[in-house]
Amino acid sequence: MLIRYECFYINAFHFAPPVHAEIINYIWPLFVAVGGAVFFKEKLTYRHIFGLALCVLSLFVLHFDQFQSSSGIVLSYVYGYICALMAAVSCSVYILVSKKHDTVPSQIVGIYAGIGAVLSFFGHVLFEKTVVPSQFQLLMLLLLGASSHWLAYQLWDYAIKNLKTWKICVISYFTPVLSVIFLTLAGFGLFSWPVVTSCLLLFAGSMLASLKFKDRL
Repeated sequence: MLIRYECFYINAFHFAPPVHAEIINYIWPLFVAVGGAVFFKEKLTYRHIFGLALCVLSLFVLHFDQFQSSSGIVLSYVYGYICALMAAVSCSVYILVSKKHDTVPSQIVGIYAGIGAVLSFFGHVLFEKTVVPSQFQLLMLLLLGASSHWLAYQLWDYAIKNLKTWKICVISYFTPVLSVIFLTLAGFGLFSWPVVTSCLLLFAGSMLASLKFKDRL
């Protein structure tokens, strides 16, 4: 499932504008929230729904400038849009299945990643042009995979199995916003009103979804 998601996700960025692909792909938290209510009988409240809506809106606001400068939605991008949507579906299915089998140890993710690496290698040989990294780049890739990527997968698997699905969905929308903030702090961008507004919307959405009211659907 992980390799399927990666393939769809990468193809989406090849065949559609990156901003469009990113926004469509981030439909997956909504699929997960609905799946949690349907399959795990988790109670969705109006505040959860409104909180998620604000989080989704924060993503659109974050990419507002880029979306305006892109060429708009055209038929030639349909394949890329379908790939982005299938990536969202694949991610949702993976999360719901992992939550269903919450007794499976998180270490099993390493086996999934190993199988995915082998399949990715054959897919690369068959469909992509090989670019040989320098020794420094190869070292950085190995360190990245053995440190932050490994830790991210382990923590993500733990969160899936121990948190309610709506909480996973709300937290997931921090990823694109924090990415932009860190890139800006590193000197690769400037703070602008879309970034600030997106942060405020994300904060409001997460707070609204976390507050406790007697408003169950």
